Amino acid sequence: MLPDLLRKAHANGITNCSLLSGDSVLLHEPALAASAAKRPLSALLVPDEGVADPWLLPLFYLRQAQNRGVQLLTDCGVIGGAFDGELWTLSTTRGSLRASLVRLE
Repeated sequence: MLPDLLRKAHANGITNCSLLSGDSVLLHEPALAASAAKRPLSALLVPDEGVADPWLLPLFYLRQAQNRGVQLLTDCGVIGGAFDGELWTLSTTRGSLRASLVRLE
């Protein structure tokens, strides 16, 4: 499988990738030794590639907002609401609440 990916990469003009042996994998990623059930047999090294966790940034933003007083309510349907010029008063499936800023999704 990895040799096929390497051939496809080279065919697509990505020539700076290479196959690594299991020992070489551990040199590049030593944390794998502690977390892997088995030693890696091989890997495909692509120096110009990266992997992003799609949940990391939204969770970071949520944590920052919570640190500034934001409260996230889930499974909380809005039944009705009113704005008095300063605060919202919402009737929800989890009771009544008041807030200066409300974001509904």
